[in-house]
Amino acid sequence: MKRISCLALILLLCMTACAGQAEEEFFVMESAVTLFGDQSISTAALKKEMTRQQLILALSYAAEGREYDIMDSLNILDLVSKVLFDMEQSAMIRNLIKLQEPEDREVTAEEEAQLRAQAKAEWEEYRAIARSENGMAFLPAGNFVPVPDDPEETITRYFESFGLTEESLYQDALNAALDQKLMQAETAFLEDATEDEKFDYYTDWLLNWFSLAGVQEDPLAVAEVCLRLKDGK
Repeated sequence: MKRISCLALILLLCMTACAGQAEEEFFVMESAVTLFGDQSISTAALKKEMTRQQLILALSYAAEGREYDIMDSLNILDLVSKVLFDMEQSAMIRNLIKLQEPEDREVTAEEEAQLRAQAKAEWEEYRAIARSENGMAFLPAGNFVPVPDDPEETITRYFESFGLTEESLYQDALNAALDQKLMQAETAFLEDATEDEKFDYYTDWLLNWFSLAGVQEDPLAVAEVCLRLKDGK
């Protein structure tokens, strides 16, 4: 898979050239990633997921009594590489799972219930952090309208201002479950292999598909997202 080339330099150049300019309402580069020639991950989708993951990290830090600076350039650059990889992998798995037998590509009603329960537990854990003294002290500000005398709805709106919802956590859990189903289907013939050997085989197989899919990242689109996040926009 192609990684970001010279992204740090591009970002620095953009920050210098664009300092003080008003943000446009559109993204100059519409697509951040293309794969299979005709599929793409939009720049807007990348920014949305970056914002969501920033809050998730901030919540994790706050739980430990620390602050995660969502506008720090190094934090943004570190996170964007992970988010890009995760989004590309999720898109790849969604494509590849369609090639499996129905029983290997669909979650059962019982599995869906378990995944939703997992998402709900995670959602409530995040809400508990937001209610805590650490949450009040260390979480970043959000762009939302608080609800007077309704702190629970205020927390919900705060999370939603970053794109964090219980449904988004369910989608995370679903993506992980589909990943496991795909690995089990592709390594089923390795009956005598260890779990580590199966994982290594699956990783190599998936990386080969990345190459066949022609995954291409647009450094300028990625830099545009990073710049907007750096400016708090």
